Amino acid sequence: MVSVKNVLDDFALATGLTINYIKTTFLPISLEEDHAHNLASFLDTAVSSFPQPYLGLPLTPHEVSVSDYSPLIASCDRYLAGWKATLLNRAGRLLLGQVELTDVSDERRMRSTGRPFSSRGAYAALAPQSSIDDNGVKIWKLKIPNKVKESAKHA
Repeated sequence: MVSVKNVLDDFALATGLTINYIKTTFLPISLEEDHAHNLASFLDTAVSSFPQPYLGLPLTPHEVSVSDYSPLIASCDRYLAGWKATLLNRAGRLLLGQVELTDVSDERRMRSTGRPFSSRGAYAALAPQSSIDDNGVKIWKLKIPNKVKESAKHA
């Protein structure tokens, strides 16, 4: 362990990048707890275990699930939304907004039940079955939100 600390100190001298042992954690793999604490005390670091957060993501020897990446994805989305619009002129921003609105899929998953939901289904549930005009087209009633009406027309 002396040689490991010497290599780290030599690296710091050569590059000017010093190691902050107070912020450093020792992650033992397949070591007994006493031995891990002895090694960590030699390096003046704390002992930790997996999963360990690293750059906002869990560092783990096991497979990481997609939901574990959600904080990183949310962070990237916040940055992307801001700089996309700043690089475009007014016409480009309008087109970007139009593309993003039309790219939204009609199919949604309801969070509580997990069943498919669509604007056509919402219209069918909200529209009265007996309101048909002379052309055989259902008459839109006020209780149906405009967004649902427009989506059902284009779906």
